[in-house]
Parts: sequence; C-alpha cells; structure tokens
Amino acid sequence: MVRKHKQGLILQNRTKYQIIIADMKEKIARKEIRPGNLLPSINEISDHYRVAKETGVKAYRSLKQAGLIDSVPGKGFFLISDRITDSPRVMMILNSFNSNMQTLYQAYMDQTPSDIRTDIYFHNNNIDVLKNLIDSYSGRYTHHIVKPPEHRAVPALLGKLEKSNLLLLDRDEYRDLVRHFVCQDFSRGFSGILGEVKEEILRYEGLYLIRSRSNPHPQATFDAFGDFLKEERIPGEILPCCGKGEIQKNRMYILNSDEDMVRILQIFKNKGWKPGRDGGFIVYNESPILEFIGGGVSSISVDFSEMGILASRFIRENQETRITLMPRLIRRGSF
Repeated sequence: MVRKHKQGLILQNRTKYQIIIADMKEKIARKEIRPGNLLPSINEISDHYRVAKETGVKAYRSLKQAGLIDSVPGKGFFLISDRITDSPRVMMILNSFNSNMQTLYQAYMDQTPSDIRTDIYFHNNNIDVLKNLIDSYSGRYTHHIVKPPEHRAVPALLGKLEKSNLLLLDRDEYRDLVRHFVCQDFSRGFSGILGEVKEEILRYEGLYLIRSRSNPHPQATFDAFGDFLKEERIPGEILPCCGKGEIQKNRMYILNSDEDMVRILQIFKNKGWKPGRDGGFIVYNESPILEFIGGGVSSISVDFSEMGILASRFIRENQETRITLMPRLIRRGSF
C-alpha cells in the first residue's frame, strides 16, 4: 500500500531513508530528474523529509552505490545515470593485470551475468594507490572484491568497506579481518610442494628463493622456505634479486615474478646452461606461456580460474564464502 502526503510519496513499512530512495527513483523514472541535474543538498533533504541529516547521508550513499548519483566537492550531488537496477555494482581491485590476474578476471566475467556491472582497478602493490581507490571510488559500489598488497595499512583500509559485501582474494594473512575470502595457502601448501620435489632438489648444490620487488609474496612463504631448509638440512637462502651474481651453476631457484624468469632464462642462454641439467628453477604462479618457453617452465600455482569462478559465485549468490585454495606443482623441464 502507498499513501500520499504533501511532501511526496510515502511507502508504508519503509524506513525513512528507504522512503527518500523510493521517492528519488520515482522522480528519475518520470524524468523529473535527468542525468547532469543538481540534486537537493543534504540539508534540503533533511528539511524536506523531516529527517536527521544522517538519514539523508545514508540515502544518498545508497543511491551512489546504485550508480545513480555522484558528488563533486564544493558543488554538491548530481544525477549521473537514469538506469535504475537492483543488480550489484562491483568494484574489483587487483594488484596488476598480469597473466594470472587476466585468467582470474576472465573466469569471473564468464560466470557473471551481464546485468551485474564490475569495474576493475589496479593498485600495482602501492598502498597509497589502494587507499586513494578505496577513499575515492568505493562508495559507488554495492560489493567489493580486493586483492591487497602486504602492508601494515591494509587492515584499516579493509575496515572501511562493508564486511558483508567484501570478498578478500588471495592474501591469506588478512583472512581473519574479513567475513568472506578466497585465499591461497602460502605456507602449508608451499611446504608440501617443496617436500614433493625434495629428491630433485637434492641433485643440486642448494635451493634459493628470489624475493621479487614487482610481485611481493606474503612473509609466510619465506618463513616456510626457511623452515624447510632447516628441517631438511639443505643449503640455500633467500636472495634479494635475480642478477648475474646471484645465479650460479648447479643450483635450484624458486622465482616469484615473470621478470625474474626472463632474467634467469637469459643467464642460462648466455652461459650455455641447460635447465634441468646445469641448474633448475620453478616460477610461482602458472601462466599459459610457461608451457612453450625455455623447453617448458615448471610452476607452483593455485588455479586462478577457480578463484575467479568462486568470486563470481559470491557476487551472484551472496552466501558465506570462506575458502582456502592449495597450490599445485605443474612439472615441466626446468628442473
């Protein structure tokens, strides 16, 4: 049932902020408000509907998340779209658009209906960029999918987002801070794979893990690596980079970035070394190209396609999601 009073359309059994939203949507549908039009201020909304300013703020926040309005500091609120829909609007923030993130995103989009709008952003492992994205744009969306970097400021940034509609991707060190996550196990899973290839490792004079700047991994990876070397009494260490001085013959390396993989392939080629005979290496995170370069490069990786599918399911079904994926070893000829 609906009833009218002099200040507009009132819907029974609705909260005050829902009344404001319904009234605004009706005016949009009737073309009384058009894209580009300046909207009433919060003070004007408060006076018109006889509600607290906080109620007006809440109503405008909901309309902003629905993609209908936006604000310009110092000027006010404007209508930016007259497309009224109840479908989710998703903000996806990834670290970079590398090959595994492309795989994740494509799998997500393949599973997500076209009426669910998803905008993708990248922070490039820069915490200031992530902060700016969340502060500037997160209010326009109903749902958020975030793959954060490792940084002490991340917990506070995640705390700015509504927990019920936030999905954490990949980084399991933050999973206790959120309600929903699809993460990978960077500790037990990594240790298990090192144990799986222990006999191959023992063919070499040591095992070395490259700490990549371009694709930083959680500290849990490096802790698990150190524990493995100690427990198995295998010589090796964590190296700060992948340069000519660090790469030596008859050693096995674990790489954390495509850039380091290219460097080690160049070094092997220049020195006439053959992967699997004069030295070995495994790259973290699978990419389709690994099958075809250097005689085939082995990888340690979770299934990023599965991660994308699970992210889509979270958005579509709005159900509790707490999933930890274990990495697997893909054997090729590089060790």
